[in-house]
Amino acid sequence: MIKFTPYFKIMKKITKICLLFALVFALLITVNIFQTRDEIELEQAEKTSNSFQMQFKDSRLTSDQVLKIFNQESRKYGLSFIKDTQDSKNGQVKSVIFNQKSFPNAHFRLPEGNLFKDGREVYASYPVNNRTRQIPTFSKANRIKIQSLTKFFEDKSLSVNGTYTVILPNDLNQTKIKKIIAADLGEESSALYAKQSGKVVGYVNRNLMLLVGLVVLTLLVLGMTIIYLPLSDLKTIGVKKLNGYSNMAILWDYLRFNVIMMLVVIIVTMVGSIGYFSYLPSNFLPSLIAVQLLMLLFYLSLNIITYLVITQVTIGRLLKDFLDFKFGNYLSYVVKFVFMIFTTFVLLQTGQQYKNLQNQLKTERDLEKYGNVLTVDLLLETGLAGEEGLSNSPHYLAETHRFFKKLETKTQAQYFNAKTIKPHLEFAADKSLFKENEEFSYISVNQNYLKTLSSPIAKETATSKERLFLVPQELANDRRVKVICQNIMNILTDNQAKDSKVIIKPYSEPLQLINFNPTFPRNLQNPIIGVFNDQNMTMIEKSFLSGTGVNSSPYRIKNTPENLRKIEQAIKELNYSGFNLKFSTVNSILSDNTAGALGSLHIVLGIIIVTFVFGVLASILLLACYLQTAKKQIAVRKLLGWKLFDSYKDPCILLGIIYVIQVFILIVFQKSWLSLFLGVSLIVIDVVTSFLALKIQESRKLSLVLKGEE
Repeated sequence: MIKFTPYFKIMKKITKICLLFALVFALLITVNIFQTRDEIELEQAEKTSNSFQMQFKDSRLTSDQVLKIFNQESRKYGLSFIKDTQDSKNGQVKSVIFNQKSFPNAHFRLPEGNLFKDGREVYASYPVNNRTRQIPTFSKANRIKIQSLTKFFEDKSLSVNGTYTVILPNDLNQTKIKKIIAADLGEESSALYAKQSGKVVGYVNRNLMLLVGLVVLTLLVLGMTIIYLPLSDLKTIGVKKLNGYSNMAILWDYLRFNVIMMLVVIIVTMVGSIGYFSYLPSNFLPSLIAVQLLMLLFYLSLNIITYLVITQVTIGRLLKDFLDFKFGNYLSYVVKFVFMIFTTFVLLQTGQQYKNLQNQLKTERDLEKYGNVLTVDLLLETGLAGEEGLSNSPHYLAETHRFFKKLETKTQAQYFNAKTIKPHLEFAADKSLFKENEEFSYISVNQNYLKTLSSPIAKETATSKERLFLVPQELANDRRVKVICQNIMNILTDNQAKDSKVIIKPYSEPLQLINFNPTFPRNLQNPIIGVFNDQNMTMIEKSFLSGTGVNSSPYRIKNTPENLRKIEQAIKELNYSGFNLKFSTVNSILSDNTAGALGSLHIVLGIIIVTFVFGVLASILLLACYLQTAKKQIAVRKLLGWKLFDSYKDPCILLGIIYVIQVFILIVFQKSWLSLFLGVSLIVIDVVTSFLALKIQESRKLSLVLKGEE
């Protein structure tokens, strides 16, 4: 009735494939971890046991003055200075005042000696003009360039503000040097050496999580095949036992080829890594070998199951055609359940990604009219700007506001930011005036935006000491509106509030304004409009100036060659270290977002396909294990006319429970009906495929089993 030999061969091939995949994934995981480590090492290369950082904010010193002071201190005390910035591609740029007594050449993977003999030298990990020497890196994605600080300040528009690392010879005292530097620069020590917040690079990333997930899936399938292999080859085990083979000798016959293959692959990947990578960290190869040997050890550990099966095979049991291996069946159920959980999670992610794509496409349609409007696409904050931006410091807000004011004048930049005010939740006082779920649409705009409206209110203006609020006619005499406006004014500083007068004016014409941010209603009907000027822009309104993308940036600028030129000039003149913006059209940003959403959906669908194939294989192996351990009982049931479900009642019920749990989770947590549709479709395919495979295994006559030939 049951022919197992072809399946035994297939399972052997699947085992080999799983082992190869496991070793390759182990290689990729190791490479990923060392890529991250390489990035961290390059970013922190200037740090030594005797170094400290200092920071210039609003320094009145010129670049020439700073260079003169740093060069004097370098010659006198053997100090090295490094200004840390980033280029447009997020690469590290280290600008150096070099002193051979203190500079850590080895940290930058450069030879000992004077690296800057004439100050024109440039060291980089990537091709640049007049590169003196290449800096070796483990990953090409990790970019670093080292140049002299003099070369950096050749561009006189660049600010001295930013973060500097001071490196001392080992015999110098930091406290003494800090006092000397502060005195020479004329800066307060408390401000110059204030504790800084920095960028943190974590080892966990999306690619690493994906690789770990693939390893787990591969090892689960490997475990299933290892359970099935000895069960489908019981006669061979019995014959070997008749010929006097020990249990360990029989086990080694199963392991020999795979162990040798894994050792060969480990050697090949090690040699290949030496040839492929131009720079290998000191412990990369030992780590790679250790991780891959761990895979080998895991494979050997899994074969304890094989050993247990071998020990249970006795001549007496073979003659009785009886082998009870319930442990293998239970383990098969556990593996199938794990695959179900993973598949369900990925299906939910698919629904979310599909919903994101639908929302993105809808946004493109809604904002088609505004496709040629410029807004902030990318904000790259490093150094001083990066540190201050994390906390929205007053200096950071002042600089972003100063930049906005320049564009407001030169390009007629508009400011538009919408929000939904929920007084019962947001206001500390006067809550009794509002219903619990009452909401008000509010937009904050500048005068440039107001002028663009095809409504009489476009002509409304306010003096520098007035904060203008435009409200729908029906709310003009509503006390609640005054409370809302007063709460907005309370956000201002005391001086601003004291100097600003609230002006509330009604408008009677119906307004429908387009809001870019999908978090709030797209079409705002008759909102409360707050019009600010330079004197009374709130801190919150200023904080939104660092928002990026169509959803978050309040900038709206007409796309013309002249405006693009003025924006580029304003960015160059900003003189705020580490603050770089990129403006793009709404169409361009939305197209990129849609492409990203579509790419994410493709990735998730690919993961579903892989997971589903593994899940089907788990179902087939589960049924095969059950069939192998109960083949005689099943054969008798078939002769008695039992139906397929009745013959495999136990695994069918357990699989049914697993499927019901999966559908229930999808119904409760689904973000899109696509998740449920895919989930049910995959279950149907899983059931049909599994039982077709089962019928094929039952293709031989029942008499073969009953005669003991199987």
